[in-house]
Amino acid sequence: MISNDSAWPPTLRKLNHDQYNLPHRPDIDNRTLLEYACVSLASASVMASDFARDLKGSQGHTLLGIQQSIMLGEMAVNRVLDNLDPP
Repeated sequence: MISNDSAWPPTLRKLNHDQYNLPHRPDIDNRTLLEYACVSLASASVMASDFARDLKGSQGHTLLGIQQSIMLGEMAVNRVLDNLDPP
């Protein structure tokens, strides 16, 4: 997960977040869960991309495909967040 608290959205920073329990807490609203999902997917995307650079050949290409799927999931979550607060 992202270790720098400034990278977290403000709603997550103020929760004194516990990255493993946050999705299971019943007091967390949908917007906060979506923000958590977005940050988690962004972290997974970066980790997969970094790891793919260390792999050679088809394994690296496979991991880059997985990274792209993660990134598309992040984009979908961002779009839902945008739709919750239209301009």
